[in-house]
Order: sequence, then structure tokens, then C-alpha cells
Amino acid sequence: MKRIFRFAPEATYATYDGTTIPPIVLPMDTANSFSPMTQRQFWELMDGSGLNVPRLRGSEVQGVAGRLQTRGYWESVQYLAGWASRVNAAQTAPWGTDQKPHDLASATADFGFTFDDDTYKRLRYLGCKVPDATISSSNAPNNPFLMFDYALLGSKPVPNAYVTGDTAITATDFPEPALADYPVAPLTFQECVFTTYGAALPYFDSFSIKIQNKVKAYYDNGRFANRVHCRGRRVTLTVHPLLQVATDARLKYEAVQALGALSIEFTNPVIPGGMTTPDKLKFDFRSKTFLDSVAEEMILDEDAYSTWTATAFLDTAAGDDFAITWTPAAA
Repeated sequence: MKRIFRFAPEATYATYDGTTIPPIVLPMDTANSFSPMTQRQFWELMDGSGLNVPRLRGSEVQGVAGRLQTRGYWESVQYLAGWASRVNAAQTAPWGTDQKPHDLASATADFGFTFDDDTYKRLRYLGCKVPDATISSSNAPNNPFLMFDYALLGSKPVPNAYVTGDTAITATDFPEPALADYPVAPLTFQECVFTTYGAALPYFDSFSIKIQNKVKAYYDNGRFANRVHCRGRRVTLTVHPLLQVATDARLKYEAVQALGALSIEFTNPVIPGGMTTPDKLKFDFRSKTFLDSVAEEMILDEDAYSTWTATAFLDTAAGDDFAITWTPAAA
């Protein structure tokens, strides 16, 4: 079975836009990379005779929710990472959008798969935002990549039976990508630098960033969600460093002290021709990140590691709690 997926950043909420930013193809090379998103929400009436068994069933609204799991690639990570970040004050990042500052930008998710006879079923989901995201990487020999695990919440599926004139998504709307359309340069663990306590953390073997955006779909008088808005978030970082270089974590945890400037930055090892600086992707926790827990692992016949989790709090000097920033290559 073939599976194809792409997402297209939307300039206008719940409106496909393939021109401002060309649709971005993501590889479907792992199990359950994408879960189709349509969710029917049913009501039931009981029989009314006292037997208390269902008699009638119907559906008034149609939800759109699913999941995307994929690697980050240098060719597309700017927009993939930005999908889970807040809209800036100028409404120009993570891309130009009509969504309000501090909300999330929306994108169209296109998914296709083949049946046994190699014919395609194509689906489109408009107005998708990311209510929950886990971004992680580890120094694992078989999986050293920056991984994205996104929950998706959208507005409207296409096609559907409830909009007059709505038509199926065809090969013209969503052609099968050529091999040249797929990204080839994944972000790896060795390309990142972890900075905390004001200096680079030299020895750690994994991290995980959990972003919990407080997102709600509003249906009002429609069958589909006419708005999906974010009203706050919580960002938690989990790290697994060697204990010998993490002694400050226990002290700061017990003293309830912030960890200071904290960031994880990936640098592209390839500098494009004519440029002097490479692309960079930075996860910036600002300077007001507090430890939630610290656990030491005193294994008898191995080096000692610790596991600590920390939550990003509002840094008033920066006016933010957490930011995902992309710096393109420059001359």
C-alpha cells in the first residue's frame, strides 16, 4: 500500500493555499505515520419503553482530529516546527496568517493511500492546528533523528456529503509526489547543542519537549468547526544527562531556582553555496525554566545518569515562555 502526505501552510484559516508557500511533502516511511482524521460524533435516543436500549442514532457535527509522526528534515523543518509554535505579533511567523498573535497558524493536511488495485483514496483536512506536540531526539544508533509527534485538530474534511458542490480531491489537486519532491537531509542528534546554566551541557543522551497547547474547536451553528483557537500552553522539557555534569540540577531543584538561559539549537552541517552561515533551528526556553523533578539513576555497574523535567515559565524580559526560531543560511 502506498501512502502520501503533504501539508500546506494556510494564509487564510481553513482555506487551501498552495501558492504562498508550496505544499511540503513528508515521507510516510514508518508505521502509522499519519492517522486519517475524520471523527463522527453521534447522538442516541433510547427506546422510551422502559427497556432502556438504543433506538435512534444521528450525527449533527463532524470532527477532524488525527495524528502525525515524522522526522524533521532540513528542507522542511522550518514550517514543520513552526506548526506547533505561536503566531508572532506581526502575524508573519511561523508563516503569514490571518490568525491572531499568540494563537496557532493553520495548515491543510493532504493524505492519500492506495487500495489493493493501486487506486488512490485522497483526503484533505482544512484548518489544522497542533494541540499537543512532542519533539524529541536521542543518541540512539538506529534512530538518532529529531522526531515530531503531533496531535492535529482541524476544521473541515474534504470531500464530505454535507456541502453542496463539494468535490473529491483528485490527482490534479494532490498528485503523487516524485522522488525528487521528498526531503533527504534529516536533523540528527549530533547536530544539536544543549545550553543551560549559561554554558553548553557536554554529556546528555536524549531530550523530549512536550508542548500542550490549550486548543478548542468551536462549532457555533455549523456542522464543522468554524474556529479552532489556542488560549495558552504549557511546555515541559525532559532531559537525560550524566550525573557528573548535572549536579547543579539537584541544587536548583531544591532551592526552587530557575535554570537560567536554556536552549537546544540544531545547526545544519551543510552550508549552501555562496553562504557563510548555515541554517539553524532553535528551541528557546528563555531564562525562567524551573525543575519539576530530578531523579538519579545509581546503577551498580554503569555510569550514573539523572533524569530531570522542567517547565518553561513566562520570562517577562523576553515577553514569552518558549519560542521555536528558524534562522536561514546567510552570506
